[in-house]
Amino acid sequence: MTKNKILFIDTETGGLNEQRHSLLTIGFVVVEDDQIIDTLEILLKEENYQVEAEAMLINQIDLNQLYLDGMTAQEALLKIRHFIEKHFGNERATVAGHNVYFDIAFLKKFYYEHQESYAKNFHHRTVDTHSIMYFLQETMNLPTSVHSLTTAADYFQLPLEDDARHTALYDATLTAKVYLKLKEYTKNNQH
Repeated sequence: MTKNKILFIDTETGGLNEQRHSLLTIGFVVVEDDQIIDTLEILLKEENYQVEAEAMLINQIDLNQLYLDGMTAQEALLKIRHFIEKHFGNERATVAGHNVYFDIAFLKKFYYEHQESYAKNFHHRTVDTHSIMYFLQETMNLPTSVHSLTTAADYFQLPLEDDARHTALYDATLTAKVYLKLKEYTKNNQH
């Protein structure tokens, strides 16, 4: 039974439009019973990356190094499938993230481009930490200044590593930690 397991994801991309820009890296973090139990980072090799300069300034990914270190789409899809099977068996993983619909859009496009079924591995139900924070601001006095992953990490006193920020695995891990802090916040602020 995997009801206490959740899969946090984050992506680094070549821009904001999943129809035009490349998916560069994907980070996966499995949380079970309020513990991070495993992680996976996928670096993608592409012949012609489709990127915007602004996105590359933010994520600081060296495309030449990514090409050298990355794996083909088929290798990546196999590795992801094995990772999901390892933790979720033949059940689909519930996906979580911060503004997770952005990451899901790129992941779905990646699966579609390579004739793979996103729905076979990933559940349609999702958890979005940004939405949770918005709800807690409305109901439990979480400050409205807590809206981004960085401000949430600051608020919950989670250390930030500036040189690691904007890597998919780091951000997926940070999101999982923020999620656990949000759960703790709700338990400690019940009326």
